[in-house]
Amino acid sequence: MGQQGVLDPCILIANVFDSEVGVVFEETEACDWWSLGALLFELLTGKTLVECHPAGINTHTCLNLPDHISEEARSLLQQFNSGERLGAGIAGVEDIKSHPFFALIDWAELTK
Repeated sequence: MGQQGVLDPCILIANVFDSEVGVVFEETEACDWWSLGALLFELLTGKTLVECHPAGINTHTCLNLPDHISEEARSLLQQFNSGERLGAGIAGVEDIKSHPFFALIDWAELTK
């Protein structure tokens, strides 16, 4: 449980069997990216995940996002909650940094 009542498969103890898809999950960096998505959700919406999704969420949940959320922010949040979680692929954090939501960020300047 990330927040009380909000469940993501990668937050479970390592090697827990998921009967829905019949696979074994391990704790990976994908869990960290889900957590970042949960934090961004709260920062962008002003509400916690549990307020908007009291039954919990999984990779099949359609996120309830307010109308004022930009398309770039919607895309970012949805990709943090998908089965192909943003940041968990081969390119890792570079996939996140290159997302349109962060288009105006000069990452090289931030590292100076």
